Amino acid sequence: SSGINAEYGAVDKEGDWQKMVLIVNFYQEQPHVLDPHLQGWIDKLLAVGFNMALPQLSTDVAFVYLYLLTKTRGEKYIVRLLPHEVSDIERVLEMLEGERGGSWQCRYILFLWLSVLVLIPFDLTRLDGDRESGWAVRRMLNIATSQLEAVDKSAEAASVIVAKLITRPDLHAYHLKPTLDTLIDTATTADSDAVFGSRRKLAMLRTLCRVYKLGRRDYILPHSERLLEKLVGLQLRTTENTLLRKYEIKLTQRIGGSGTWQLALIIDIVDTLFLSLD
Repeated sequence: SSGINAEYGAVDKEGDWQKMVLIVNFYQEQPHVLDPHLQGWIDKLLAVGFNMALPQLSTDVAFVYLYLLTKTRGEKYIVRLLPHEVSDIERVLEMLEGERGGSWQCRYILFLWLSVLVLIPFDLTRLDGDRESGWAVRRMLNIATSQLEAVDKSAEAASVIVAKLITRPDLHAYHLKPTLDTLIDTATTADSDAVFGSRRKLAMLRTLCRVYKLGRRDYILPHSERLLEKLVGLQLRTTENTLLRKYEIKLTQRIGGSGTWQLALIIDIVDTLFLSLD
């Protein structure tokens, strides 16, 4: 476990950092060889990352190591090795809200972890404590939506959290419609010709795609016609931004997959978009 001092919970600096990079690069082609060691490494790195008595450099490096392991072995495998206890939700949120959650690698790992924790079959209102009902869910949504426009991988993980939260069986009736409206309205008002505007529009479309990928058909179908009309109004088929056109195509296809209505309109939109990419 290069870089991890198990006895004192410290993370060494440049020497061990270089060793860690060499190790993960060596196993890029056969990452499964690391499997017998991953659980122990992850447990130690999380212990360091959440140890507030250590210097921030140590906690930051611990999350960088976790990112390297995730990059090598893959998100789907690594999240299975992270703790899945309800009590973990609060400490993840506290880290994201605090000064220790500043690096993008730290935010990425924490959002990735939270994206699994929000699926725990547990009444999330029990996390509200003495606060008004729904406070904990709004807290999670606010943290995740604030990261949607980031320029690093944490934005992708944040969009997954938003999608999973608002499509939960116990939450969709309260949060699905207002969140969908906020996402598409934000995309509508963002200026595609400006750098920040195009990034904002892209972040909203990416999150909407996640919602339509993860949400149950009977949850999202009532909102599809309204959403499609606003999506068409964006007129992204003429934009020079390839990513925006890609996500419009993807979202249009997923909306079309949620119902058979307006099929001719959907086919026409998709055909036009593909032609514009030629």
